[in-house]
Amino acid sequence: DQAGDQVARARGYVALHLVASGTGDLARLAQLADLAVPDLEATGDLLGLAQIDIQSSVAHLPTAPHTCTAIAARGLDRLPPGELWASSHLLGLIALARIRTAQYEAALGPARQALAMSHQLGDGTGIGYGLEILGIVMGAQRQHRRAAWLLGAASSQWERAGTRYAGHPVFEELHQKTARTALGSLGHETYALLRDAGAARPLDEVIALVAEVPSEAPKAVGQVQGDARPPAEAGHRSA
Repeated sequence: DQAGDQVARARGYVALHLVASGTGDLARLAQLADLAVPDLEATGDLLGLAQIDIQSSVAHLPTAPHTCTAIAARGLDRLPPGELWASSHLLGLIALARIRTAQYEAALGPARQALAMSHQLGDGTGIGYGLEILGIVMGAQRQHRRAAWLLGAASSQWERAGTRYAGHPVFEELHQKTARTALGSLGHETYALLRDAGAARPLDEVIALVAEVPSEAPKAVGQVQGDARPPAEAGHRSA
């Protein structure tokens, strides 16, 4: 501010906004966004604007998922066609917000888009998010075999990133609930076999398989042992 550098001032507000996004103080978050956005728009800083939208969406996810969705949608409208990094994160947040409001089928589209964008970009953390989100949706739809497989597929990405979901409590809560429910339904041995099969599958094959298998009509696949494809669920039609 003292130097009269509008670009640096805007990024300073983005950094302060990031800190505030982890405190739960939504009023302070809104205040900092109001300070940041005019400078970001004036300097054409699309990345800074995207960061504000991502950070605001994350902060609203625990208590106001509809607001999270609205902010993420606004963020997507600000981005140019073909942008991958911020778009994938915003789409992932829309999927998570829909999970929070039990709109599981509606979460699948943005979750798959986010995963495809992250894969195209080579963003391992984004790929981890995408696979986890799809696993959470499968678990919520009681497709526990597929949920276990997807959580396993995501695990190799988190190992490279160092921490799952950057330690965010909402994401971690959803992961733990999905894993716990799948474990209770499948038993330790089957759950472990499916999780390990997902983790062992080459990433390009995982992405292709996830993209081609619709949730409402899973493809019939082989037995758990010796088959690392996403398993079909009992009680669902084979494609």
